[in-house]
Amino acid sequence: MIKQNAINLIGSGYVWGTKGEVLTEELLEQLESWHGKQHYDDPNNGINARKWLGTCVHDCSGLIQDLFDIHGEKICAAELYTSYCTPIACDMVQDGDLAFKENTDSGEIYHVAYINDVGQGQTIEAKSTEVGVVYGVLGEFNLFGRIKNVLGESPIVIEPPKTYSQILTECTTNPVGWGKCINVGVAIGKQNGTNDYGALQILEWLPELIEKVYEYGRTQK
Repeated sequence: MIKQNAINLIGSGYVWGTKGEVLTEELLEQLESWHGKQHYDDPNNGINARKWLGTCVHDCSGLIQDLFDIHGEKICAAELYTSYCTPIACDMVQDGDLAFKENTDSGEIYHVAYINDVGQGQTIEAKSTEVGVVYGVLGEFNLFGRIKNVLGESPIVIEPPKTYSQILTECTTNPVGWGKCINVGVAIGKQNGTNDYGALQILEWLPELIEKVYEYGRTQK
């Protein structure tokens, strides 16, 4: 089912920050305000997102998120690998696994594809705004993973962004709570513009978090 759905998407569009939406002018304007116009309109680099208006669009990780029914906020290729995949060796790869591109110098994971046919060395990937979703070459990838819920488990659900009040509620005197708060803050920073306050407003709750850390330290004397 997943394999056929992937094949059916060949020829559909690529737009940064999407995961199966139909591209409209309104959505494109929102995306430009969130991520910067350079991802959607840059003739020097062959980027013209408007060519896909009225069609179903994905970016590389959004395609995987759609295929595997991973609900919730949009996630990136790196998060797919680190949070939702079991790492596998290249000689253990099977059809239906995921292939990633990792910068061997920086360690950055910046692209992901669905492995369609290991025998033919073929992937299906949302490659670029210029070409959309296409068949790709497995040999171009250097990191591999297997989605954790491929055996019929419940769909992966990504928690929606927390509100300011929820973050403060989690600012307990428990060190575990601090870690959760910091993780939420980082996630919100990455999603700047997608919730009810911007990334800079995260700073509003940091003083209270620091105070909680101080209070906890005094109790440990």
